[in-house]
Amino acid sequence: MATTDLPVGLATAPLERLSDVDVSVVIPIIGPAQDLELLADGFSAMFATIGKRHEIMFVDDGSLYFETLLKIKTTHPEVKIVRLTQGFEEQDALSHAFARARGAFIVTMPPYRQVDPSEIVKIIRLLDEGYDCVSG
Repeated sequence: MATTDLPVGLATAPLERLSDVDVSVVIPIIGPAQDLELLADGFSAMFATIGKRHEIMFVDDGSLYFETLLKIKTTHPEVKIVRLTQGFEEQDALSHAFARARGAFIVTMPPYRQVDPSEIVKIIRLLDEGYDCVSG
């Protein structure tokens, strides 16, 4: 298995996933989040420049941001919302999202804009080169 480290989330290629989506970006909202609309805008713009089909999957773990996510979904049809009914841990939230993600690759990102969406381009290039997992 080929691996490499980058200063960005975690990405992996699920086995035998057939999809009309190249990349699923999974963003668990377990605690505070910042500028979710700007985050969605940044991902959409970045994916448009590299020509990858994508979905942005927010996992709302009983946060105060559900109404904001619904508003974002009206302007970003690629946004999917997984709403959990009770407070789970981040690992559980990610498991729910991974089960629903349609992308050939899955990239996890934090909800507080610590990482520039353009950094995902580096991850995608490495995955396209044949790496099985990229983490950072």
